[in-house]
Formats: sequence, C-alpha cells, structure tokens
Amino acid sequence: MTQMAKALLVDDRRENLMALEAILQGLPVQSVAVESGEAALKQLLVDDFAVILLDAQMP
Repeated sequence: MTQMAKALLVDDRRENLMALEAILQGLPVQSVAVESGEAALKQLLVDDFAVILLDAQMP
C-alpha cells in the first residue's frame, strides 16, 4: 500500500490555511495545517513531509 504525500501548511492566519487546504483538496496530498513556527517544528519531529508551504511574514 502506498502512503499519501503530506504537505505542511504554516500560516498565522486561519483564513490563509483554509485557502491553501481548498487549493490542495483535489490533489492526492494529505495536508497538515499549523498556525505557528513552533507548531511546525514540532510536526517535523514526528512526521515527514513532501513539501512545506510557509508564510514568510509571520510574527
């Protein structure tokens, strides 16, 4: 059984995360959304991601 690729979505604005999830919805990708850099680093410790979409202007 093949595992679905995962995308880590990082943005401090919930509406941006929702938009990214909507864009990826039709693709064979499991998205994991977090709202801070700290939460993103914690996710990276427990899981592997094919891609990370990161807001570069977070506080």
